[in-house]
Amino acid sequence: MKFRVNTLLMVLVSATLVSGCAVFGKSGSKAAPAPQAQQSTQRPNGPAARSATSTEIKKFGDVIKSSAQKDEGMFNVYKQEDKFFYEIPNTLLGREMLMLSRIAKTADGIGYGGEVLNNQTLRWERHDKKILLRVVSFNNVAADSLPIAQAVRNSNFEPIVMSFDIAAYNDDTTGVVIGQDQYTMNVRLQINLEFPAGLYIGDQLRLNRYSVSVQLCTVTTDSEQINTAMDRLKTFVYAELADTVFINQEDLDRAQMLDLLGMNVTTLPEEPIDQIVGLMLHCKLNAVMEDRMIVERLDIASTMGDDVFYLHEHGDAVGPFQADG
Repeated sequence: MKFRVNTLLMVLVSATLVSGCAVFGKSGSKAAPAPQAQQSTQRPNGPAARSATSTEIKKFGDVIKSSAQKDEGMFNVYKQEDKFFYEIPNTLLGREMLMLSRIAKTADGIGYGGEVLNNQTLRWERHDKKILLRVVSFNNVAADSLPIAQAVRNSNFEPIVMSFDIAAYNDDTTGVVIGQDQYTMNVRLQINLEFPAGLYIGDQLRLNRYSVSVQLCTVTTDSEQINTAMDRLKTFVYAELADTVFINQEDLDRAQMLDLLGMNVTTLPEEPIDQIVGLMLHCKLNAVMEDRMIVERLDIASTMGDDVFYLHEHGDAVGPFQADG
């Protein structure tokens, strides 16, 4: 028996049989088992906690059994009982792909076979133990050399349309395997935060007030997990950062002095300018939410910074925080 599936479309709409790009059984090949090739002080509690936040990625043979039917292509596709799994090579992560949706068969007077219904540019990205699928837009573009390039990027945000748990590494660890039953529809949220804080800079302790806008994307459909992530985000900002004093970690003597005076001190790897505070927030918020939600974009401004907003998006370099993960 032959199963005709459109690989990319199967991933997007979970096993809707539309048009053929893979034919199972043409080679009769079987998948064989093979050998195994955010910093937070809190862990999720209770049975509702997502296993993806604590479970290691499995071996290929633990997920894809020897009885699975395999079809080779850009993405190797495995049919195992009533489920499909997709092997994504690391070399294809981060690359832009054009997806066409065509009519395979239709009744008289309703289009025609082979007609293109839609096209989209997609990009697969890895985030820790997740694979994210983004829609890429080229409606507005600007050369990187132009001053307006960043403004154009900020006005053409690339949304995440789906998120997948990584089920396993492939047999030689050059790629990952995801399953059709693992996707979750994503919801995009925005939360605006304000908090007062001090900063020790230029041998002076100054008072400041920060305005932060955080764009989030859910990676679970579990409302309890989403609420947990939001509670952790707010707790970190309002309990840990509100009324703290930001100071360069190299100024250890002054940091210890402020601590002895009973002040809440937060050390940073560089001078506590708005950009550094924003990078710290981006990294820490992702860590405390533990993959329940992802910070897609964070904008930060302060009264001392003349209320000019600095932007940081998911995937941007995190500067001095890279060494600390």
